[in-house]
Amino acid sequence: MKLKNIGSKIINVGSIVLMPDEDIPVEASVAELPSIKAIVKAGFLSIEKSDSKPVDTPKKNEETSDKEENAEKAENGKKTDDTIKKNAGVAKTTAK
Repeated sequence: MKLKNIGSKIINVGSIVLMPDEDIPVEASVAELPSIKAIVKAGFLSIEKSDSKPVDTPKKNEETSDKEENAEKAENGKKTDDTIKKNAGVAKTTAK
């Protein structure tokens, strides 16, 4: 399958940048993602069937656990998901 950018804006599909009037071959599972379907419904992207070999889209390494991922985020100075949730709760209780 191919995704074609029929709009005038740049669209990112994973780490791939899809410029206006360009297309990329993808697997059927990528074309079925809710985010891709939403962009198609909005009229910015079209899905075409083709025989081209799909490009590799980045996938989460199944061997990496959530603990390792959160530790890596913390080491890089990024907030973990738990910290973000805690801060969101604090913001809700202090805002009036």
